[in-house]
Amino acid sequence: MQQTQVTSSIIEPDSLIDNHALQTVAISVVVPVMNEEQSVRILYEKLSTQLDTMEKSYEIIFVDDGSTDNTFAEVKKLHDEYPAIVRAIRFRRNFGKTPA
Repeated sequence: MQQTQVTSSIIEPDSLIDNHALQTVAISVVVPVMNEEQSVRILYEKLSTQLDTMEKSYEIIFVDDGSTDNTFAEVKKLHDEYPAIVRAIRFRRNFGKTPA
């Protein structure tokens, strides 16, 4: 029987690579959200205030778990304002808190 080796690679065009993504991140905070349009900015502000005191680089990753309101639009605004800190992931439907 002959074994077949499967390999894969991901190639990103230089235009898609953000200079901010190349920096080292000491702390990553993953926040699953669903229908939290009114609270994502408040949460970001409180989190970043606390993380700033640690004097380490950090990122905050918001995972929109299929929101039906404007949660993702609010997260996108935060990303546009703080591209070096805020990351946004959007699920097409609700998968639940654990997968998010």
